[in-house]
Amino acid sequence: MSTGGAFLYPLAKNVKPDGYLGWGTSSTGLAYVYRKAKQGDFNTPYTKSALRVRERGLDDFDYYTRDVPADVKEKWWQGALKDPRFKSIEDAPMQFNSGALTEIATRLWMADFLPAEYKKAGFAKFIQDIMEPSFPPKELKSVAILDMNGTLDEAIPPKTVDAHREIMEPYAAKYRVARIQDFHHYLFTQDSIKVVGSVWLKFIDSGYFDLKK
Repeated sequence: MSTGGAFLYPLAKNVKPDGYLGWGTSSTGLAYVYRKAKQGDFNTPYTKSALRVRERGLDDFDYYTRDVPADVKEKWWQGALKDPRFKSIEDAPMQFNSGALTEIATRLWMADFLPAEYKKAGFAKFIQDIMEPSFPPKELKSVAILDMNGTLDEAIPPKTVDAHREIMEPYAAKYRVARIQDFHHYLFTQDSIKVVGSVWLKFIDSGYFDLKK
């Protein structure tokens, strides 16, 4: 779920999946930049995220727990302080910050630790390889995708999912969106997990992913 989709979709080039079944899942970098542009923001390619490592601080934590009781939230936060609090450097490929991806490729190319094998095909190929994961691979054309989220998803709301589908559907064998009323981005309770899991199983049992039928 969440940011995983941005990296699972390009993985289809190397490991063909039986299908994609997600909850509040991000899409490819291409879908992300399209969605932002559709909302009037054309600045995504220019975002300076090459050297940025985002920390998951209290503000970020509060963003996803607005509807959690205060005492429960405090308990979770104290637990979170003992876990890794960095959100890695995923933004550039996930959000298709093409300027940042070019900077990353150039810095790596000039670094003295880059293995020689990566330079054999030349600088142009190296940049292309860095950019490639932001695009949907052609292998998705034989894969069914089910994109699920809640109507109250804070991180990837319905309008975002709909924009992702608009740009991604032509690249998939099938692409369907399922939405659960009043559910949020994260599944905090066993009951919510059971609801989402049961819907997943219904789609699987329906044969949605069985493209050979």
